[in-house]
Amino acid sequence: MNAPAQRPADGAPDPAVLAAQVMQTHRDEFIAKLVATTEAEISQLEHDEPLRGLLEASITENIVTSLHVVINRIDPGTVDAPASAVSYARRLAQRDVPLSALLRAYRLGHSQSLDLVLGEAVRLDLPDTAGTLITLVSLTSAYVDRVCDQIARVYEEERERWVGTRGVLRRHWVTQLLDNPRVDLRQAEAALGYRLSGSHLGVEGGGISRPG
Repeated sequence: MNAPAQRPADGAPDPAVLAAQVMQTHRDEFIAKLVATTEAEISQLEHDEPLRGLLEASITENIVTSLHVVINRIDPGTVDAPASAVSYARRLAQRDVPLSALLRAYRLGHSQSLDLVLGEAVRLDLPDTAGTLITLVSLTSAYVDRVCDQIARVYEEERERWVGTRGVLRRHWVTQLLDNPRVDLRQAEAALGYRLSGSHLGVEGGGISRPG
């Protein structure tokens, strides 16, 4: 667990807050670059337009929330994952995108965010630069750890639910194909992910009992 960040003396400006406030002014530009970098660096997260919108919303809300945590000196242990981040994790689970790709995106976002905010802290030449850097790393790392833990649980729960539901659906369509001569083949193909037109080869096997 990260050690709690030290607050400055009463009345003194908080260097970590000042650095985060400067980053806040570049927030939208940074988010756009991070979305592009995420898609370029993690091939599994190159999406069609609807899912790309969820990726962008997830990144946006995470950056906004993490800045809010630093600027208002909120305990990261009390913060929940943004709603769009939860929705995005569920959608990735439904599309068989590996959890490792999602968690890598969080590591990438954290690294890029730290590069920017730590650079601002150094550029501002604030007192106790080392302490400021430690505070920023501590707060942001604690936030990412908590959110990743929550997101991973959401993903795994949705994955289990989705696989179970898909298994039930497949069994339904197999039964329909065997028992219903008027089954809708297009719907069955979409549900099974398998082309039913053309010739199919089946092999039946059986054991041969030998006299003892």
